[in-house]
Amino acid sequence: MADVVASAERFDDAVRSLPGAAWSYEVRMRTGELRTPEALVSARLRELEVHHVDLAAGYRFADVPPPTARLIIDDLVGAQRRREGVPPLRIEATDTDLTHELGTGGPTIKGTQADLLGWLTGRTTGATLTTSRPGPVPTAPYWI
Repeated sequence: MADVVASAERFDDAVRSLPGAAWSYEVRMRTGELRTPEALVSARLRELEVHHVDLAAGYRFADVPPPTARLIIDDLVGAQRRREGVPPLRIEATDTDLTHELGTGGPTIKGTQADLLGWLTGRTTGATLTTSRPGPVPTAPYWI
């Protein structure tokens, strides 16, 4: 626990100490894409929430605060929009107003925002989701 707290403090110190001009520079993420330091803050939050679920210690995607879940989903979909060759897809949350469309003509995947988050991060199979196409929900093309 002390290591988690210490790493959070180091991250906070690093972010707070960035000079104003640094916020416009781009850095290469481990995925290869270029992002501004502002994106690192949401990436850090995404990593914390998703890996908290990964610990299998009772924290579930349903426990992720809805505004945070939406921020993570928005970030994941935004990353896909910057990539070439992403298959068309529409996602719709049944419990919030969240919708995203990548391209046209793809299936519509529906479910709770928490269930969509689990599927989009590759942590769940999508068994609780529905699809507009016959058959099971496809494997999510999104990975973190």
